[in-house]
Amino acid sequence: MGLTIILGGGVSVYRLRPLACAALAGVCWAAMAWPLAHWDVQRFVPKLAWLLATIVVAALIFFAAATLLRIAELNELTAAVMRRLRPRKARP
Repeated sequence: MGLTIILGGGVSVYRLRPLACAALAGVCWAAMAWPLAHWDVQRFVPKLAWLLATIVVAALIFFAAATLLRIAELNELTAAVMRRLRPRKARP
């Protein structure tokens, strides 16, 4: 595999990856501007809940964007995770 993978329309995959990262950054920015804006005065449990929710939503948005953009590395990662999660057949 070469350094640059070209899609059918002539767009490099390496130029699409920042779009998925921008979607993730948008979610994180929105969380900082709204629910996590008063980090220093929030109680621990709500702060933790909002932080974990932000991480989960940001990851889902990133993977959705990467899937829509057909980023090959995501397919490799998904296949590796699925192999790990599949139950192994017992050997006789």
